[in-house]
Amino acid sequence: MSSKKISIRVDEHTLMMLDELSERTCKNMSLLVRSLIKRELDALIDSYGYFKDEKHKERGGGQPRDGSSCQKLRQT
Repeated sequence: MSSKKISIRVDEHTLMMLDELSERTCKNMSLLVRSLIKRELDALIDSYGYFKDEKHKERGGGQPRDGSSCQKLRQT
């Protein structure tokens, strides 16, 4: 799997906390950010590999019935 580079913006407080964690653990900030993102994403995934989503639980699956990735808003 090839890796892609993204840029994100964080507030000063978050940056300060990441910097301090980086110093305390002697780890690169980029590694820490990737690890934190992965940990949070893993917490959102169920045992079948789908995102845990209360709306889709009642339908018996992690994907919308029509196969789309997002629900369309009804126009009123």
